[in-house]
Amino acid sequence: MGNPGSAAPGEQLGACFGLRQLPNCIRIEKTNIAVTRIRCDWENNGLTAPIPVDDAFLVTLQLCDCARHDLWTDGRSRRTGPLHRGSISIYDLRTSPVVNSISPFANLHFYIPRATLNAIAAWEGCGEVDDLPNEPGLGMDDPIVAGLGLSLESVFDEPAAASTIFIDHITSAMAARLARIRGTRSPRSARPDVALSSAHEKSVKEMIGADLTGTITAADLAEACGMSITEFRSAFVRKTGMMPHQWLMDRRVDHARELLRNSRLPLEAIARRSAFADVRQMRRVFNVYLGADPETFRAA
Repeated sequence: MGNPGSAAPGEQLGACFGLRQLPNCIRIEKTNIAVTRIRCDWENNGLTAPIPVDDAFLVTLQLCDCARHDLWTDGRSRRTGPLHRGSISIYDLRTSPVVNSISPFANLHFYIPRATLNAIAAWEGCGEVDDLPNEPGLGMDDPIVAGLGLSLESVFDEPAAASTIFIDHITSAMAARLARIRGTRSPRSARPDVALSSAHEKSVKEMIGADLTGTITAADLAEACGMSITEFRSAFVRKTGMMPHQWLMDRRVDHARELLRNSRLPLEAIARRSAFADVRQMRRVFNVYLGADPETFRAA
């Protein structure tokens, strides 16, 4: 199928699973991580096409219970068992995994090139990762990785509503977690208590506020401050009391409030100019942040 992280990873994974309907896919160009949602509601979907050898990992997060499946890697049968919602399987794509889908399934697939994983590991003070040992046919439980991955589940139902900085935050945090629990630690470790200077705070807020669509990544912001991604997130939260993507949402709300106060633009135009996916999302965010919808705010 070609590697899942090339031009159309969602389509290629769909072809691999022999699905008639194109899966959803989002992709972080900065880190070359692709995330694909695949769902199959019928039994005995059959064998996946072999995935050509690739220097990458496919991290699969179950979105529902899957009672039965078979698995082969390097042409050899592997132990399998029921996979429950939230369980994680990590496939080393150097081993050409093949799955026999017996039960219906739904999952998220995170395609992470080894070079990307090691770049994130370097930021986190971990050694290079050659392998991520696990029993993919049995799955494993990691509530942190599962929680991060499941937070993206709703993004596929409303992809325009999620900012790149939020998706990047989730995928890079997942990769960092995998590097820490599976990789070898290097002598250098992250400095969790490093402070964000006032100059850096001003700089990163300007970087985020300059593009309300949220295309800037956490890696960009961390690099601008000379920090690892973990160091930057921790320092930003200590300085501001919120995550970078939350601060971005505050700026969207502020921009929309200003337009509601000082213009007669229709709500659709205000939502668009404030980088909301649509009026529905703007209304939902206003109710959470302000306890009132945009119409009520404008009237007041």
